[in-house]
Amino acid sequence: MTIRVSSFLSCSSAVTEDLRLIEKINIVTQDKYEGLSATVQDMMVTSSKIQQAYSEMEEYMDQADTVCQQIQDLEDMAKQLEACSRQLEIKFRRFD
Repeated sequence: MTIRVSSFLSCSSAVTEDLRLIEKINIVTQDKYEGLSATVQDMMVTSSKIQQAYSEMEEYMDQADTVCQQIQDLEDMAKQLEACSRQLEIKFRRFD
């Protein structure tokens, strides 16, 4: 009977230590998840601010695209006018 009691007490002590270790692991895990949660919340706020800034800039980006296209059209038109001017110059030289 003494062997049973001492065996039970040694097992009980080991189980208690295991439970304390599990408790410590749980506390550390909980702290890490709380830190991760705070980080994710900060990221969500930052993401919202970035999306808002993008939507505010989108109109200006569209206007910039329009201006770039208009510049390209003007450059094309200038090239065409230059080609016409050369042709007219050649024709007028023939008459001189």
